[in-house]
Amino acid sequence: EEAVDRAMALMEQDGPHRVVTPNAEIVQQAKGDREFSDLITGADLVIPDGVGVIYASRILGRPLKGRVPGIEFAQALMEKMAQTGRRLFLLGAKPGVAEKAAVNLSAEHPGLIICGTHDGYFKEDAPVVEAIREAGADVVFVCLGAPKQEKWAVENGMAAGARLYVATSKPEPSSLKILERFELLPYFDGVAGSLLNETRTKKSEVLQYALEHFALSKTSSVMVGDRSHDVEGAAAVGLPCVGVLYGFGSRQELEQAGAAAIAEDIPALEGLLLRWLQT
Repeated sequence: EEAVDRAMALMEQDGPHRVVTPNAEIVQQAKGDREFSDLITGADLVIPDGVGVIYASRILGRPLKGRVPGIEFAQALMEKMAQTGRRLFLLGAKPGVAEKAAVNLSAEHPGLIICGTHDGYFKEDAPVVEAIREAGADVVFVCLGAPKQEKWAVENGMAAGARLYVATSKPEPSSLKILERFELLPYFDGVAGSLLNETRTKKSEVLQYALEHFALSKTSSVMVGDRSHDVEGAAAVGLPCVGVLYGFGSRQELEQAGAAAIAEDIPALEGLLLRWLQT
């Protein structure tokens, strides 16, 4: 119950969070894999799934409260999610297995929202990440086998929950019309712009409004812009800015303004943002 309450509390906090359930086999794997070991110890919630882990904690003089089998934790978590309207995404196993699991779990936990599924036989992460993001998942059960699942969660967790907003010094009503005209509005989670009474016209003011209005965390947000005022406005509110060269600004202008990084095209920007969000 304590572990489930902690997991539910994590959902209320900004950013992605990881829960790992190491047993003796996983601990043994981690001994020979420093990266894997760091992923385990760096998780937000580490649950001892296996009596061997409990015995080891006693031998080391740091006894744990008791074993929490991963399957029991998952069942209890899903029950809580069903009661609170949280959304679950199932990732892993052979094609068709996750879909069958979704049907069974929905029957076992009335009210549970399973917003998507995907098998574990994929070659590229990006389509899977996009599916999770579009599904609006609160929790993803990543079942790819250790250590692949732990590494995948770290590499893609932030991007899977990424949101996209427009922050412009142009009047907000006009910006909304432009986005609607070119059928771009559905791709954004929100729009922040200046007001028709000529207030909130500076980029820093727009960004500050966006941060407050959409309840965004500065530590997990990044600005993308093509001019020096974008970079400077972001810096004024404590945000990093990635400059892009497919707009109106030059590399020199963006570098002099203090851009954290510069992307020459969309693919380069995608790579930069994915790496940025994963750190």
